[in-house]
Amino acid sequence: MSRTILLSCLLAAGCSPVATYPSVETNTAKAFANAAHEPTPTVIVKTLEFAHDRWGGTEEIVFNLPEGVSSGVYDIVAARMDGSRPMASEDEPAFHITELRIRGLTAQADIIFPSTANGLARATVYLETTLVDPWRVNRERVWLIPVESAPPPHWTSVDIP
Repeated sequence: MSRTILLSCLLAAGCSPVATYPSVETNTAKAFANAAHEPTPTVIVKTLEFAHDRWGGTEEIVFNLPEGVSSGVYDIVAARMDGSRPMASEDEPAFHITELRIRGLTAQADIIFPSTANGLARATVYLETTLVDPWRVNRERVWLIPVESAPPPHWTSVDIP
């Protein structure tokens, strides 16, 4: 019985996706990656909810995802967070996930967020999960590197091939 449980745990952990957005993987690895597949939307939602609760800056959650993430992922994320929407213009305050790294049962998200003190600030949010627990933020690190300007919106209402 214990061998079966151990084998199941190893197989489940071994099948966890590896993804980076914007993508740095080879073309072969990119063929298996799709940001709309779990756990990517869940990691994005947890990151945005944490950042909004922790640092505030806006009433609604306006978000911008890494370049190359499809409009379908924006739809999934917005549907999971009441009162949220994709960033549509460069002049609105938003939470920008600039890079997302998912490695099995851990993830890291680099985020730029509105800050009342400095205008914009940068942080890395660290997340983890287990085979039985949901994704959760386990720590964050705010960087003291000045952010000159926010990234442009990457969302379009229709994906361009």
